[in-house]
Amino acid sequence: MNEKNIRIKLHKIHKDFVNSITDEHVKNLINNNSIITGGAITSLLLKEKVNDIDYYFTDKETVLAVANYFVKKFIDNKKDINIIPTVYEDEIDNNRVRIKIKSSGIAGINTNDKEYQYYEALEDNNKESEEYTQDSVRKELEEADKIKQDSLNQEQKYQPVYLTDNAITLSGGIQIVIRFYGEPKKIHENFDFIHCTNYWTSEHGNLY
Repeated sequence: MNEKNIRIKLHKIHKDFVNSITDEHVKNLINNNSIITGGAITSLLLKEKVNDIDYYFTDKETVLAVANYFVKKFIDNKKDINIIPTVYEDEIDNNRVRIKIKSSGIAGINTNDKEYQYYEALEDNNKESEEYTQDSVRKELEEADKIKQDSLNQEQKYQPVYLTDNAITLSGGIQIVIRFYGEPKKIHENFDFIHCTNYWTSEHGNLY
């Protein structure tokens, strides 16, 4: 896919996503302060299947507003259990934004209290802790994959299906990254692969 068509496609995805936001303040922040970057643009260039569209944001205000918006939607959609995620600012760790779900740091559409374990009980056994994490989130990711299809109607799109300390996965193939924020150059300092540093900005609709 050429540059012009990628730019048009990303603009269309972004417009559809923004139009799904019901809070006008959050909608305006996302519309003006978003960066799409990562492997999706590379996949489009190579005419490969895009797994996820990764959203980052240019400032902390937007990260906080977006995280709180989707955590609230997650809670509203998941009233049958008592695992309650919260958003907070970690001033010790570079003033970053985090989502905390009790002590495990994970929550998904299929998680329930009976299957929940605290990390404290596993911290003496790193392998067991890692295996528990993988088992706990596998079915959540599988469920998220099922609802990324183009056949979703507008109400089914962009619902929070999986939360971690670093990101929010939405139905429809959108991943909101809250681990890093700022200008693209600052965000890309944390990337391992140079081919993932293409980016699109919502403010001007430019592709780099």
